[in-house]
Amino acid sequence: MTNTLINSRSAGADIDFAAVGAVEAGRNIIRLFGELDLAGREKFQQTLARADEMLDVVVDMGELTFMDCAGYSSLITARAALTRHGGTLTFANVGGEPATLIAMISGIEHAAVRTSSAADAG
Repeated sequence: MTNTLINSRSAGADIDFAAVGAVEAGRNIIRLFGELDLAGREKFQQTLARADEMLDVVVDMGELTFMDCAGYSSLITARAALTRHGGTLTFANVGGEPATLIAMISGIEHAAVRTSSAADAG
């Protein structure tokens, strides 16, 4: 595994949110950890912005424990931006509260959410 993006972890002993980018098996993967909310949204966007040449991205949400509407909005915004440039954003390992929120807000679970591993997504 080769890290291609700068780790965007919160400062301090407790990590509220982290976004870590890597290339695995030829796929661009951003792993989310902790809580994607208003405070974490900017860190996610910064991590995605560092991926200048990445058009096809898998967001692994397996370690995401919480997501609010601000976090959801950042995912949808990122997906729209990649789509405009001919890319794709796929969500992998979605479960728990994030999956519930996504299902409540839209039907995106039918279009882009995968419960398989991030390495298998694509």
